[in-house]
Amino acid sequence: YYVREKSLAGNSTLISGSEVGNYTLTWEDDGTYHEITEASSPAQGQQNLLEIVYYFYNVTIPPNTTEVDIYFNGKWDDNTEDITISAWNFNYSRWDELPNSISFSTDDIDVNNIIENYSYYLHNGEMRIRLRDSEAYGVPHGTLYVDVLRIEASYLYGPYLNEIRGGGEVHVTNYYKAFDMPEERLVSNKDYCLNNQTLRKELLIEKCVNDLCWNLTKVQDIYCDWGCYNSECRRPPWIQAGIVFGLILIGIFVYFYFFRW
Repeated sequence: YYVREKSLAGNSTLISGSEVGNYTLTWEDDGTYHEITEASSPAQGQQNLLEIVYYFYNVTIPPNTTEVDIYFNGKWDDNTEDITISAWNFNYSRWDELPNSISFSTDDIDVNNIIENYSYYLHNGEMRIRLRDSEAYGVPHGTLYVDVLRIEASYLYGPYLNEIRGGGEVHVTNYYKAFDMPEERLVSNKDYCLNNQTLRKELLIEKCVNDLCWNLTKVQDIYCDWGCYNSECRRPPWIQAGIVFGLILIGIFVYFYFFRW
């Protein structure tokens, strides 16, 4: 199986435009949006009517990562221009526009941007993602509805992942090690089949520093090759057949041993 590590926004800065809600509304795929509407004129020193930067903290990329994906889900209601997605390049102190933008849609759409040289865009655990309208000094028309914005790192046979909500927490890849730390407490855990193919392991951890306590949701998504059922991945069919065959052999042995001899 593979594991997908998800980092969620810990803050945002609105540069141009107006907003309803805040970055925390981008944590869940639930139809609740962080809404950003174009301004009637650019902000001072700016050229664009809509621009917002999301900050992701405590992002860690495991060494066996196969890809890093900037994932967006939402919609944009202006058919005269697109919304560009850019990542801050710490090496060259510039915004690098990613190839896939957000186009007009009346329904939620998925936009994925794969970053290969991700080390350029990661500094001390921080990544920055900018959403901006593509037409400088344009005519205000649109509202951007951000349902989900996150950074996903996929890797094979990896350890548990953290889904870090809001930042400000050290990334931990070993739950059992984390439980030994006196300032963390396991509140609850559950395993469930998310979509017939993905098994989700979800832990709710209480983290305390002195008198300040908050909760973290730590999630492991496991892709099940043969599907999942309730709280576990289904076994490969040959293993299932082997178990059945073994039970038959045991039954035959018991029959002859106790009843035929």
